Parts: sequence; C-alpha cells; structure tokens
Amino acid sequence: MRALQAMPGAPSRPWAMARFRGPLALFGASLLLVLAGVVLLDLAGRDRSGPASGNEALANAARTSQVSDAVGAGLAGVYSYSYTDLAATTRTARQVLAGQAAAQFAQLSPMLSAAVTQRVTVVTKVTAIGVRSLTGDTATLLAFLQQATTRAGKPAGSVPAQLQVTAQLIRGRWLITGIAAR
Repeated sequence: MRALQAMPGAPSRPWAMARFRGPLALFGASLLLVLAGVVLLDLAGRDRSGPASGNEALANAARTSQVSDAVGAGLAGVYSYSYTDLAATTRTARQVLAGQAAAQFAQLSPMLSAAVTQRVTVVTKVTAIGVRSLTGDTATLLAFLQQATTRAGKPAGSVPAQLQVTAQLIRGRWLITGIAAR
C-alpha cells in the first residue's frame, strides 16, 4: 500500500474508486440501452410513414388473392374475343371495367368490328399477376399476358403483353379502372 501512495497521482484511498465502479457501469449500460431504444423507435416510425405505409399487398393475403383473381379473370375476359360472339366480350367489359379502362375499351370498337370481317379470334391467358400495392379500396397490379390469335381458323401468332393495372373495390367488387402497357 505504501508503494501505491508513493506514486504521484495515485488515489490516497484506492478502495473508494472500486466502490463506484459497479453503479457507474450499470448506469452506463442503462444509458446505452435507452439510446438504442430511442434509435429503434425512430427507425420504426420512419418505416410507417414511408411510401409503403398502409400497403396491404404482403400483409393481407386474402385481399391480395381476391384482387389478383378478379383482375386476372377480368383481363382474360376483356382481351379474349371471337368474331362469332363479340357481344360476349362487350358484356364482360361492362361487368369488369370502370372509369378510364371502360373508356379505353370503347375506343377499341372499330378493331372489334374488323375482327368479324377478318374472322379473328384472340385467346388471352394471364400467365402471371402480382399486386404491387393494395391500399384501402385501390390496388395496383402488374400482369403478364399471352395472346394467341387465329385468323379464319388458322394460327396467326402469339404475342406476350405486360400491363400495369389499377383496380378499385366498387360496391363489393374489384373493377379494373386503369390499364397501361409496360
């Protein structure tokens, strides 16, 4: 003990510092935990206020499946037609399209009329569909289609298509309100 006291700057009572080390270490650890908690809460708050806030596409599998099934069936029905029964396509369009998508379909009437004279049949299959966002009563989807065409009973080719589709839940049914080629 005498050698320790002889050193310059050495505490006169070394046991006094040892008495504060435990509570001081506990205080430091507590402070670090509180700071870590504040940082994590801040990051969690930023996540909820970002562009994905309210997006149920991954969180609500039932609604996601419901909208993708309705939109997939609607796209297949509207983009498939036969020169022998164009009225069926028009009926389907009235049932599944609304807003801008319905207006786009109305502009296709000259092409559908030409299908009769050329004896064209188009069969459309939705090969893949995914919901990009589902917020409230509005969904945005990405759909991949394959269209097979026959003219006068002879195969005329097959064409892929990629569409961005907007759908809205209107009176309990998912209706296609916007369609854009991607």
